[in-house]
Amino acid sequence: MKTHKYICNYCQKEFIPTRRRVQKYCSDSCRSCAHNLRKKIITKTETKLVETENEPTKTKIEAMSGSGIGNAAAGTLIADGLKDFFTNNENKPKTPSVEQINTGLSIAIPEYKLVMETILKKKNLLPPSAAMAGIYTLVDAEQGVWKAPANVSVSSVVSPSVLIDYAQQEDLNAPILGKAICAIRPFIGLGTMVWGARTLDANSLDWRYINVRRTLIMFEQSIKFAAKAYVFEPNVKNTWVSIEAMIGNFLTNLWKLGALAGSVPTDAFSVSVGLGATMTANDILEGIMRIEVRVAISHPAEFIVITFQQQMQKS
Repeated sequence: MKTHKYICNYCQKEFIPTRRRVQKYCSDSCRSCAHNLRKKIITKTETKLVETENEPTKTKIEAMSGSGIGNAAAGTLIADGLKDFFTNNENKPKTPSVEQINTGLSIAIPEYKLVMETILKKKNLLPPSAAMAGIYTLVDAEQGVWKAPANVSVSSVVSPSVLIDYAQQEDLNAPILGKAICAIRPFIGLGTMVWGARTLDANSLDWRYINVRRTLIMFEQSIKFAAKAYVFEPNVKNTWVSIEAMIGNFLTNLWKLGALAGSVPTDAFSVSVGLGATMTANDILEGIMRIEVRVAISHPAEFIVITFQQQMQKS
């Protein structure tokens, strides 16, 4: 006995008809789905996959009502492509990750990748003020206020937005009006470094460097705060000696840490207070105590000049 097999027009499955009349579909569900699909294709659009040499798989959409690609049809095609991308081999939907969504959108929409790259460049561009405040705090905690906050790498930085070389920095260090600009430069093997420690008064030899200005501010505020304990004390010799010893001990400790220049403490600082030295009799009658403090603050070695010479052979 011969048995005839048929192929379903919808699911392409082989089946044996149970009735004598020829069947086009293996079940009523396939027949209804095929009818619905046919109606959908006829009423909307028809999609075709065309393969070329330059583009292995190119999707072409042709509208039944005329030539060209409609916005609705293009959106439907992209949605179908992403749906296939986020579906595994068993036709079961899977939960996509952020990387998969980004990859899928980049493949489906070429302009998406360009837009994201532009957004990242704009959003990741930050001013250096916050980073410099952190570097100031780091240098103060590790070495001290008297250390110049330069020659320090900036962490978590890809690169500066403006690349400055040595020739360009020369004009920034010594401008005509003295408004110096501290450069942040990239160095091979070192990363992004802070390469400058000048103030806006770069033409002045006394206040050219940031650490000199900040060190003197620290001295002033510390001694001013300590001197409050002597307000309304008798303006006599014993008080003057006590204040001179207090300030001298404070500056000696800082000299040992390297804040002051000098081989001995007497070369690094001097403190004067008393009648005939810093005050007159009228100052004492008016209730004024004058204290004079002189310090030799260490300056940074901004430029290191090395000279090489050849000498005659001696042996």
